[in-house]
Parts: sequence; structure tokens; C-alpha cells
Amino acid sequence: GVGGDSTTNPLPVNMLFFTANNVNGDVQLKWATANEINNKGFAVERSIDGANFKEIGFVKGNGTTNTTNAYASMDEKAFVQNASTTLYYRLRQVDFDGNYDYSNIVMVNESNMNGDVVSVYPNPFVNTVNVSIQTTEATTAKVELVDMQGRVITTEVVKVANGGAYHEVKGTNNLSSGIYFVNVTVNGVSQTTKVTKVD
Repeated sequence: GVGGDSTTNPLPVNMLFFTANNVNGDVQLKWATANEINNKGFAVERSIDGANFKEIGFVKGNGTTNTTNAYASMDEKAFVQNASTTLYYRLRQVDFDGNYDYSNIVMVNESNMNGDVVSVYPNPFVNTVNVSIQTTEATTAKVELVDMQGRVITTEVVKVANGGAYHEVKGTNNLSSGIYFVNVTVNGVSQTTKVTKVD
């Protein structure tokens, strides 16, 4: 996806991730926030060329909150109705005072039918790392924390209900600063994410 610059203007919403996934021809959008200030909600926008977007729905926000909030939206029969094999999505986060900001753009292909999406956040991290596991069916996932030498620091088995699970990786509090890897295996497919521990 294409990332925006959030360093100059602190955003009223701290977005953890935004994913688009092809589920049997429908596009399942999922995102989460770490905290929100004055957040009216999210306008969901779709594009067939990645440049010209139109709003297809609105998901109400949680105003002001310091807790993690998960959101989801479904664009049904998206590929057929838009006569396109590739679709692009973004979120326009809107404040109660009318100000707005855009998320990164995510792309989804009609040919990609992998129903499992893994996100690791925040990155870099100070104390804790979280894993979001989105699946199309109930399953279990193996979550491993590995150091630069390939040594496994912790291994956990996480139960994933139909739809997904959020999990805090164990063993990160006492780590020294540096680079580590979070390895998540779901339904026989492994995804490794490099994470950086900072003081």
C-alpha cells in the first residue's frame, strides 16, 4: 500500500492496520485503532484505478477513546459489480469538526483467495507487540518470537475464532533493544514479520 506522512501532523486517530481481503468474491475490509480523538467515523472509499475514489459506506467511530477498537466493512460482489479484477480501498477518517485524513491505500485482487491475514503492530515497539489474525474459519495459530540468531524465545498456540483474534505476544517486556521476528503459522502457511524493539 501507499503510506501517508503522519510525522508533521499528529493524527486524531492512531491507525494500527488496514487490510482488504477477497472472501469468495466479496471484499472484507478490516482495520483497528490504538486510540481516537474526536473521531466521527470512517468513510470507506473504493477505486478501480488507485487514483479516483468514491465513497461506498460509512462506519461510525468511537469519539474519544484510549482503547484498541476493531472495525470491519464488507463490499459484497465487489469484483463483479465493478467489472474489475483489481480494486483499491482507503479510509477517510472524519472528525466531528469536519477535519479529515486518509489512511494508506490497500489493493486486493480477484485471483487472491487467501482468507488469512496477519498483521503485527506496533512496529517499532517499546514493551508489547500485538498480532491480529483474521481468518475465514475457526482455527489455531502458532505464534513464535525469534531473535536475530534464530533462537525461539517464546512459542504460543492461539485459538482463532471465526473472524479473527487479537493476541499480545508474550516475552517482549524483558527484551533488549534490537531486531526480532514474529512468526505466525495459520493453516500451514507461515508469515514472518521483522519488528524492532526500542527503549
